[in-house]
Amino acid sequence: MCRQMVLVVLVLLGGCSSKAVYDNIQLNNRLACNEVPPPRYEECIERTSQPYEAYERARKEDVIRERSRTAPAAEGTD
Repeated sequence: MCRQMVLVVLVLLGGCSSKAVYDNIQLNNRLACNEVPPPRYEECIERTSQPYEAYERARKEDVIRERSRTAPAAEGTD
C-alpha cells in the first residue's frame, strides 16, 4: 500500500496526465489481485479493467448528479 502511494505521488509530481495516473493506479490494483484468494481473483481483475474513458464518463456523470442534488432550490418568484 505504501509503495502504491509513493508511486501515485511520483506520477503526480511528474506532471503526468490524469489518464497516466489512472493507468498506473489500475496497474497497481491488478498486481494486488495476485495476492487475493483464487476464488476472488477474477472479480478483482474485473474491478480493475474499466477503461479510462468509461471511468471519466462515469465520474463526470457523478459530479453532475451531485451538483444537481446539492444545488439550492430555486427561490419563489414575486
